[in-house]
Amino acid sequence: MLKYLFLKPSDDSPSGPWLEVPPEADVFTYHREHAGRALLFGLILAAIIEATALHWLISLWSHWLALAATVTTVWLILQILAQIRAVGLRPIYINQGHLILRNGAFDLADVPVSQIESIEKSSREPNCEKGDLAPLNVSFPASHNIIMRLKEPAEATLLNRKKRDFQIALLAIDEGERLVETVDNQLAEIRETEARMD
Repeated sequence: MLKYLFLKPSDDSPSGPWLEVPPEADVFTYHREHAGRALLFGLILAAIIEATALHWLISLWSHWLALAATVTTVWLILQILAQIRAVGLRPIYINQGHLILRNGAFDLADVPVSQIESIEKSSREPNCEKGDLAPLNVSFPASHNIIMRLKEPAEATLLNRKKRDFQIALLAIDEGERLVETVDNQLAEIRETEARMD
């Protein structure tokens, strides 16, 4: 993860200003209009304040333990800075009929567009009944502006590399209308193709 602190797209990158995006992909950023990065910066500030107090308290007992606690906090801060930078470098994208869901350094899911039942611009909480799969909050810690429902459950890889199924994804996209329009257009093309084949 720390590689995102130092990596940057080269001037002749086929992905343009992005990392790990095919050149022909439709790109959807999620870092300009949402508070996710600001919340992560707030977490860094809280970590610095806590580390200062903790270092002072622990140093009364052991300087080595205080140093270890401080180094651990610096490591955490570097990880958060890498995530903040990756959010701007690794957007969500659609390529060859697949919607690739990412959150900074983390690849969360690869969803075939044909499996999308509906997508809408909305910031309300989705209605979930008891026993339903919990929605996948792709944009954590930012609040969502897009609700996407799938025809069948799909698998997501969470930040701690555990896997879980989801059928509703919550996204915070800078140009939410454009994502909805792009997906709707691709779904219409898929329906047309299927109708012609029948």
